[in-house]
Amino acid sequence: MVVVSNSSPLIWLSRIRALNLLREVCAEVIIPQEVFEEVVQRGKHLGYADAIVVEQAVEAGWIKVKKIKTKLKIQELIEIHSGEAAVLQLALQEKINKVIIDDGAARIIAKGLGLEPRGSVHIIITAAKRNLITAKRARELLTSLVSAGFRLSPEVFAHAIKSLDEMP
Repeated sequence: MVVVSNSSPLIWLSRIRALNLLREVCAEVIIPQEVFEEVVQRGKHLGYADAIVVEQAVEAGWIKVKKIKTKLKIQELIEIHSGEAAVLQLALQEKINKVIIDDGAARIIAKGLGLEPRGSVHIIITAAKRNLITAKRARELLTSLVSAGFRLSPEVFAHAIKSLDEMP
């Protein structure tokens, strides 16, 4: 599956040392230039280790950076972060229907635009369902996400754990 990713999944999966799951679950990962600037350029300036991890993925070629050809001004029409708006614009421009976004409001907007939003939790669960990691390891990663500060409601966390517990 080809996806356009926002910064949050890149950052959080890097922080828990699981960015490789994004590569293994998705055939191709594309990010807009705005996300690259936010995660790598600003991240390096601020001394974030995850910025280096993402930069290495870009240099290795499995995360591709693309520029938006025509600004649709999505951000002016709706109140979302510029990176999320860029992800939605790039997905529409490239006719890619799957986007990796963790923010709830941006996910609702993505659905309204006919896109299929997924998030960091989905990547971890999908990796377990494809036997790329064990269900136990997926639970550990989900717990690590929350421990690192990832905002996840108790209901969503419980649902994710339940789906892992139901795996054969």
